[in-house]
Amino acid sequence: MSRNLSRFDPREFGYLIVDEAHHAVAETFREVIAFFQPRFTLGLTATPERSDERPLLQIFRETAHRLELEDAIRRDILVPIRCVRVETNVDLRHIRYNSVDYRARDLEEAIQVPGRDELVVNIYARHASRKRGVCFCVNVLHAERMASEFKNAGVAAASVSGRMPLNQREEVLRAYQAGEIAVLCACDILNEGWDSPCAEVLLMTRPTLSKIVYVQQLGRGTRKAPGKEHLLVFDFVDQSTRYAQALSLHRLFKKTEYRAGALVAAPEEQLLQEQQIIKAGEIPPVILGIGIYDTALRPVDVFRWQDEAEGMIAANELAIELRVDDSTIRDRIRRGEISPDLNVPVGDREYHFFRRDRVAELQRQYGVTPLSDENIRDLFLKFVDDADMSASYKPVLLLGMLRCADASGRVRVSDLVSFFRDFYLERKKQGLLPEAPLRRMARVAELTDLDIERTMLTMPFEKFERKRFFRRLKDLAVVRFTETLWRRLTEADREYLAAKAQEQITGYYSRLEVAQ
Repeated sequence: MSRNLSRFDPREFGYLIVDEAHHAVAETFREVIAFFQPRFTLGLTATPERSDERPLLQIFRETAHRLELEDAIRRDILVPIRCVRVETNVDLRHIRYNSVDYRARDLEEAIQVPGRDELVVNIYARHASRKRGVCFCVNVLHAERMASEFKNAGVAAASVSGRMPLNQREEVLRAYQAGEIAVLCACDILNEGWDSPCAEVLLMTRPTLSKIVYVQQLGRGTRKAPGKEHLLVFDFVDQSTRYAQALSLHRLFKKTEYRAGALVAAPEEQLLQEQQIIKAGEIPPVILGIGIYDTALRPVDVFRWQDEAEGMIAANELAIELRVDDSTIRDRIRRGEISPDLNVPVGDREYHFFRRDRVAELQRQYGVTPLSDENIRDLFLKFVDDADMSASYKPVLLLGMLRCADASGRVRVSDLVSFFRDFYLERKKQGLLPEAPLRRMARVAELTDLDIERTMLTMPFEKFERKRFFRRLKDLAVVRFTETLWRRLTEADREYLAAKAQEQITGYYSRLEVAQ
């Protein structure tokens, strides 16, 4: 829709409905919503929180109704949930954190433990072998590995991922719905937008600190279906520090006591009935049916530092507000210039959080002019004029963005990669020095497109992105000038910027040749 808005009239629709509305503050969604002028706009989402905490009320203005997951279960709209916590010896204590969740690469390495995979399969085979389930995995390779483990144990299983051709993925999901597959092993592709009422078991093998991710996964199995009395959740609890504990059902619902296989969320009448049976010294038939006989209550630590940090911003977000890099913020904290409002030790690092109401105060302290629609053009031109250069990448990137941008300021990443490659190859072809010998682009002929993309979109692009001049739209493999900035740049501004970038490139290579 965002790429074809010119084909519509702004008053084309009287009633605009946005599903998965937690995405509505993303740039492509905002463009579409802002373009149309309906009489009414309705947003629907099961997860109104966002990991970046950008408020949805900026888009939808008011909340008509909000129903929490546990409340929906109490009202008998969704099925009751039972839970079994399975403790493992996998160590997550040293995994790093990216201010939203565990670092993906660290997590991938930490859970590459064959014994953990075998434990997951054995737990399913022992307690839920006749029930259809979904095993949530860390990534595609983990999903494929888990599917293989299930098959080796005689369980009909398949992995499903975004790498699959659409028709193949749809065939796997069809076979699962038909009962030909017992366990689906999936990563993020099934986190939202897919429901399976027939799923009676969820195997939570992907540790996450994100409430959004956990709730989305949980929601895949909470729909009612004929003969489905409850959803059985297996939480795989790995070893970690108190601050680095992954989310689990009991932590989500703040249940401080645990009984294996017992109801965690259900209508009040069902909860009381089960408690009375256990109090009488009996074991409920459902618990017997899944082969778990533990009726003793055990304590669960439901501490979540994320609750304390709600509404705060992380140090890397503060860096963007102050228009400096992350290391500058860390140095200021280390020197005692800035005192965080919350310090969180996760893995081998400590993460710092600040109240949002301190941003304006810190901007004044460091003489930072807040970015606005009115000043973004002037600040951008000044940023380009004052560019510090230890490599050629920044002006080459700017030149590529200007040359490859469409009418709305968007640039396909693949086009930008081609521009970047061609620039350095052309210098090499002319017998000129492509870059300083130790710089990656000095070896341009040996680099893959992915190598170039990573080089281009790290330091040079991040410099512009941190200042909120450029933005990457990851889902579309597109980058762009910030919408407000692009509107403010005149044709003369763009010509000036292209000339300035060319001047900086010429000056850089002149200095490089002298140094050589």
